[in-house]
Amino acid sequence: MHERNPYWLNTATGRRFNFLHPRAEDIDIVDIAVALSHQARYAGHTLRHYSVAEHSVILADVAVALELDIDTRRWALLHDAAEAYVLDVPWPLKAAGLARDLSRVEKAIMACVVERFELSATEPAIVKELDIEILDVEADALLVRHEDWPRGTPSQPRGVLVGCVSPSPLVVSPLEMARWFIDAAIKVHVADSADLERLESLHTARCMRSIAR
Repeated sequence: MHERNPYWLNTATGRRFNFLHPRAEDIDIVDIAVALSHQARYAGHTLRHYSVAEHSVILADVAVALELDIDTRRWALLHDAAEAYVLDVPWPLKAAGLARDLSRVEKAIMACVVERFELSATEPAIVKELDIEILDVEADALLVRHEDWPRGTPSQPRGVLVGCVSPSPLVVSPLEMARWFIDAAIKVHVADSADLERLESLHTARCMRSIAR
């Protein structure tokens, strides 16, 4: 099948992820953690590196603070999980209709994420609201912001996100961020200690390959 279909991604854990026919069994929490920890929000145009993984962990922490149910907490952590495979596309591209094909692929992958981690079929409204609300917090902390930059305007702002994004230049390494992501995934029961061990093994293997070179 792979010889006939060249459209697959070599993932961090060594899987072949098929873009034409994504499957739930090919979704791996370690792949998600590694990829999202390397990916920058806002196409990298921030005052410090700010990853999709950090954004996701913040929303998951807020869901805990709000004492939301376990499915909602899972959704908060994994709402951008498909971006581990298709990247974080800046929203102006999507809003302008310039990424329609990619958006369709992202939706198909997200359906696999839902199946793989047994999420409710529809993203909870409060997760969407928090995701909109955090735009203002992130923009104020991390962007050289224009006054007319669209503001996050959720219908029911909760105010719990204020101050949760640090403008500090002290950057967390991608490995440490991936660990935080897996720790958050363990708390909502979509990962376990074996996944953390696999992440550490990947890092050790990469270090050994670098030394060998």
